[in-house]
Amino acid sequence: MVFGWGKKKDVSQDNMFTPSEPENLEISTSDIPKILKDINSLREKTLIAEIKSFRNKIDSDRKNLLSIANQLKNDNLKTDDLDNHIKIILNRAISDVSSTIQKEFQTSFAEINSINDVLEFEKLSSKAIKKVVDVLRKHRTGIALFAKKYARKFKEDLEILDSYLQEIKNLTSNYKSNQEFLSIINENLEKITITKNTIIDQEKHIDELSIRLKEELSKKDELLKKESKIISSPSYKSYVETKSKLDQLQEEEKKLRYSLDEHFVKISRPLNKYVHISSLEKPLKILNEKMIDSPYNVLSEENSSDIVTILNSVESAIISGAVSVKDKEKSKEQLSMLKSILPNLIQEKTNFYKKKSNLSDDLEKFDYQEFSTCKIGLKKSEDEIYDIGSKQTILQKQIEENNKLISNTFSKLEINLKSASSVSYKIISD
Repeated sequence: MVFGWGKKKDVSQDNMFTPSEPENLEISTSDIPKILKDINSLREKTLIAEIKSFRNKIDSDRKNLLSIANQLKNDNLKTDDLDNHIKIILNRAISDVSSTIQKEFQTSFAEINSINDVLEFEKLSSKAIKKVVDVLRKHRTGIALFAKKYARKFKEDLEILDSYLQEIKNLTSNYKSNQEFLSIINENLEKITITKNTIIDQEKHIDELSIRLKEELSKKDELLKKESKIISSPSYKSYVETKSKLDQLQEEEKKLRYSLDEHFVKISRPLNKYVHISSLEKPLKILNEKMIDSPYNVLSEENSSDIVTILNSVESAIISGAVSVKDKEKSKEQLSMLKSILPNLIQEKTNFYKKKSNLSDDLEKFDYQEFSTCKIGLKKSEDEIYDIGSKQTILQKQIEENNKLISNTFSKLEINLKSASSVSYKIISD
């Protein structure tokens, strides 16, 4: 109902677009832009033709409404016998209705030749019809009571105009929805293009990594050959044997240290007491302290005479009573014994270090730096090979995900194309 005077008349569906029966067509993504162009062109032409038809019908009704408005304006409606107050209200209604119709429908609507013309026509015609409907609704009672024949004509024509307007809105709404589908399709097409380019870059990166992997495997093979050559050489075998002997010397040195230190344990008490009353010179006093801490560390030819001096001083302190012990004779005997075997103890340590030094010299004959460089290179090469393999795995997984994304986008495209064209398409990969 336009403004409350009756039911809306049925409107003919002539010239309305009827979708064709769905077809199953195989296409590639490169075919889609032309399909979209054809769909858009067909929709535009169809919409323009349909709206042009409605424009002509509305323009004809516009003239009818102008004619009715003019008749109403010039008709006195036999109002002489009406109450003056009612007459004023009626005249105001006639004037308002007539002037509004003349203002809105005086000029013909522009011709329809483009989509912009369609949209502009929809806006202007909607605005004009709404204003006329509003003014008639406003003065409905007065017109219906005192201008029944005009009310009936207005009602009939405006209901038809309103029906036309609804059809126009439906058509333009369908067109806009179709444009949205086309926009979504273009976005998905762009997504496919971007994803395909990404896959190309990823595959290129995999190829580059494969080249690097081949080079690194070759490098590792060369290093393995070099390592094998070094390991099979007599010098390496000698190095391994010498290194093993040196490693064994560590345990031997521990035993030697314990053995030599044990000789000093017997005089540790007077030696410890003497350090606090010693009148020795500073270097000897320092040596005395070190000897208390670790006799093994100070035993050497260079320290031999100084050690004897310290032992003699301790002995003198015991004799004089400066250092008190339980058994002076026993302590003197132990000091004398230590002084007598001191050269042997020093010689024992010297022989051990000479043996150790000789083995260390033999160890230096082997070019360990070259071997170490080879081992480091191998470790680095293995790490690089692992890193390249990890990157290839990640890229391969990304390619699989992107191919899946393309497949899903194909499905979306098929749905959207069918919505836009009413044709079923099966998209195959280019």
